[in-house]
Amino acid sequence: LRLLDALQASPTERSTWPSERTIRPWHVELPELQPLLEALEAAAVCGADEALRRRGEAALLASLRRFLEAVQMPTTESQRPAIEAGLQQARGALIFVELEDVQDLSDLLRRAEAQVHRATLRELDKASPD
Repeated sequence: LRLLDALQASPTERSTWPSERTIRPWHVELPELQPLLEALEAAAVCGADEALRRRGEAALLASLRRFLEAVQMPTTESQRPAIEAGLQQARGALIFVELEDVQDLSDLLRRAEAQVHRATLRELDKASPD
């Protein structure tokens, strides 16, 4: 039941995805993640219906994918703390996926982390005196 509730609250509609030109604050936040993770953990422990668990994992992966794709767009310095927290959450969330394939998401996570690292280096370069 908790997994069904978490699935209904999980925003995975196309309208919540970032556009090619802009990233909005809600693209770098993952409020739906914690309830979904708790529900997936409980479902795994109690041996819930596999089809329902797969739906939950698919919703989790869609949410993480939306976030990781948004992170690769140009961001502002003010968004950096939320992005870094989200990357940490994304890394931790992947351990809850047992039935679905996460290979493409692992690659996307590495690319997003590299993008954030490059942005940090660019800012350090701008901030250093010549």
